[in-house]
Amino acid sequence: MYLSAMFRLSHALLLLAVLCLNSCLKDKPSLNYQTLQVGESIDVRDIHFLDANTALACGGSRNNYGAIFRSTDGGSSWQKVFTNDTAAINCLGFFDATNGFAGGDYLYLVKTTDGGLNWNFRFLGDTVPFHENQRPAFKEFHILNATTGWAVGGQNFDVGTIYKTTSAGVSWTFQSMDQETNSIAFSNATTGLAVGFGRVYHTTDGGITYRITDLDSDYFTGVAYNNSASAVAVGNDGGIYKSVDAGASWDMVHKKNSSTRRRLHFNDVAFANSYTGYAVGTKGTIFKTTNGGHSWEEQTSINQDELHAIRYYHNHFYIPSESGRVYVIKNQ
Repeated sequence: MYLSAMFRLSHALLLLAVLCLNSCLKDKPSLNYQTLQVGESIDVRDIHFLDANTALACGGSRNNYGAIFRSTDGGSSWQKVFTNDTAAINCLGFFDATNGFAGGDYLYLVKTTDGGLNWNFRFLGDTVPFHENQRPAFKEFHILNATTGWAVGGQNFDVGTIYKTTSAGVSWTFQSMDQETNSIAFSNATTGLAVGFGRVYHTTDGGITYRITDLDSDYFTGVAYNNSASAVAVGNDGGIYKSVDAGASWDMVHKKNSSTRRRLHFNDVAFANSYTGYAVGTKGTIFKTTNGGHSWEEQTSINQDELHAIRYYHNHFYIPSESGRVYVIKNQ
């Protein structure tokens, strides 16, 4: 009788384990995506479309090599238009179809006035926010309109900076921040967010001043507005955070990493509209929301690649990645 009872208990525990395993192995939604190849096996860090056909992509190796590529057929083929042997090129920002900037390591900045065909070094001035030994880097641009834009930077979990121009890049001013800044977004001319190591900075005066919000528990890597009052931030520690008051306060909507959960590391977030967006990260990690960021569902990973960033143009999401690849997801 004792052995019979033990057998029934063991059978029940085995059935419970199988049910749990089936639940844990629930199929993730599959993604239909296209792969673009810039023609060189480098880390692609950013992509920018000037129109439906003309695009720029940039990347390289940290503190070593950088390149910019240009396409005139929507990304099917690419021409290398700029290289340097000093700094990776991390980000792109354009004020119109001809005038733009690319930023990289050591606050390296180059400018184009012909839609990315030619690039020239742009000297920022003798006064910079760091000592050169800190090896700061430009991480991201946010261009608001034909004259106004921002660039954020920093490195090594150290002090950061926010540059601003109101002259389409003719002149730039900067503010030093107490922590590295990785990403910046504005919903209008006055309200914006910048995020970095343990910091979410909020401004309501166009970036003249920034307030440190109460959200400080992640290494924040990306931030985006999906409408004038709603924003989402993501972190390297696996958290996704939602604000419904333009960034003044925040709630965690996807829990951070813990010792009992698979570790996730997000790099960026972007939206197509008020509802649909994606968050991307390491090892092909990609999550999707269809309700403005209030909840997120993990998708089938993309090739286990490092997904560096995500941008939205012309009804498609573009995801710069490693080995010269850019993944494209049609918004549906």
